[in-house]
Amino acid sequence: MEKQNIIKTTGLLAACACLLAAMPTMMPLQQVTIEAAQNTISEEEATVIVLMDAGLESSNLRKYKINLKEKKQKKEYKIRFISGNFKYKYKLDAYSGKIKEKELERISINSADASKNIGKDTAKSIALYAAGVKESDISNLKVKQEEENHFKIYKVEFENSKYEYEYEIDAYTGIILEVDLEAVK
Repeated sequence: MEKQNIIKTTGLLAACACLLAAMPTMMPLQQVTIEAAQNTISEEEATVIVLMDAGLESSNLRKYKINLKEKKQKKEYKIRFISGNFKYKYKLDAYSGKIKEKELERISINSADASKNIGKDTAKSIALYAAGVKESDISNLKVKQEEENHFKIYKVEFENSKYEYEYEIDAYTGIILEVDLEAVK
């Protein structure tokens, strides 16, 4: 019986020793939660989140700015950049990386960028390729540059035996903005 008490006492002392050894590394749950809440995502992580949301690569950006702001003990990243004819503005929660706000605004290209105009021939090629037709198979081809809401576009119109086509193409990016297709009567 005395031997059993010694074993029980020894086991109890070993358990207490393990707990005492671990005490300096243990923190109350509240302290752990507060420390975790103070860790923010990095600027690089915030950038990746925004680029994934916008569907862009960093090589497509101009005038990129990122700022970490603190308001009422909450931190957020403000990120702004331009890509193509669009200005992007994001606000991200600096702790979770969740997008709190985003704006996308179409901007006009300034005269310094005017040399990047794709030209009538490229606009025509884009429209023909999108329609899946050859220039030799169409008639009544018209390509004209216009300005709509301070944006330069190309209107490309043509027809074949089946359809009348009208394309609006961004004069700087070559992006097709609108397609109108009507069956020939």
